[in-house]
Amino acid sequence: VDWCYSVVDHCQFSRETVASAMEMVDRFLSMPSSSADDAVRVAYEALRDQSKFQLLTIAALYISIKINEQMVISSDLFSEICSRAYTVEEIEDME
Repeated sequence: VDWCYSVVDHCQFSRETVASAMEMVDRFLSMPSSSADDAVRVAYEALRDQSKFQLLTIAALYISIKINEQMVISSDLFSEICSRAYTVEEIEDME
């Protein structure tokens, strides 16, 4: 979460954007097991694998920025902001 705040502060976005992203993550991870199979699998993996959880959080922040901010960051720039820890394709697939 601290990293998310660093990103929005650096870009001069609202800190509410992070709150929105974290709400998305919470809702996704709280999905009932009767939901879509792929989503349940991803949620299960994210709860057990730190790198998957980080990717989920990054994707949620990316979505939240697109929804809540007037300036949009390209997925390539967002990958760069993440120090290329995740590729553009990984972020977009998680999105």
